[in-house]
Parts: sequence; structure tokens; C-alpha cells
Amino acid sequence: MELKHLIGKRITNIYGIIAYENYGLDRGECFIELDNSIIVDIPSGKTPHIWEKELEKEAVTIIPDLTDETATNNGTISISRKSRYIKNRKITNILWYPDMTYDSGFLLLDNGCIIGETRAAMNGTGLVGLNYYYNLEDLKKRKGANLSSLIPQS
Repeated sequence: MELKHLIGKRITNIYGIIAYENYGLDRGECFIELDNSIIVDIPSGKTPHIWEKELEKEAVTIIPDLTDETATNNGTISISRKSRYIKNRKITNILWYPDMTYDSGFLLLDNGCIIGETRAAMNGTGLVGLNYYYNLEDLKKRKGANLSSLIPQS
């Protein structure tokens, strides 16, 4: 599948596998389910193709069953800004940092949030797996402004 064909697809689930290594590197991989039918990796953005995959047996759902339409605040958590959920959101763009060879690409969703993944990090940091950014400004603060995108940003 060409990378451009991800645009407009709906994320219906995200699965992950994470292996922890005491005093070493934690490793992980995320799998995205699109339109309840296709499983793919989070793209790197540096290649024009993305491969459909079989879901690994060890993979577990890593996103809550909440959507922007069904989420409610039950008063137990104080949130300083409106939550943005991943499930059932459409992919509107693919972003990446051309100078970072170790980073995944990032998927910009139709509600403004951005997801990516970290495949390896020092044990105990909690960085391995799915990474969530509230909006483009959050991503730029964390990773820098030198972004490339499949669809040019205004």
C-alpha cells in the first residue's frame, strides 16, 4: 500500500507488543487497525510504501475504548484541556523528521492530535510504545519544528 493511501482511513484500534529488559532497553512495536480490516505499522514517513501485516499473537489493545463522541469526565480526573481520543479518528496527514533516522513517522488525526511510536528506550522511562501529542504545537515543542509532511502544511 502506498503511504498516501493512509489519508482518510479510520483508526479502529491500536495494538502493541512491549518487552522490558531490566537495566537495558525496553522494546516495542505498535500495529494500527484501519477501518476494522487492515493492520499496518506506524509509518516512518521516509518510504512511499507501508506494508499490511498479520497481527502478532502477543499484541494487545493499547488504546481505551473511548472516542470523542462517547467520552465523559466522571469528575475523578482534572483535565486542563479537552481530551482528544484516537479511536475512530481519520488520518489526515503523515509527518516525519527528515534528519532523525531513528524516529517513527507521526499520524495527524482529524481532531488535531498526533500519534507516533518509540520502538526502543532505556528501561523504566515509560517511553516505549505509542506516543501521543495533543496537537502540532506539542509535537514541535517536544521534537522540533523541522517537520516534513506528505500533504504540505499551511
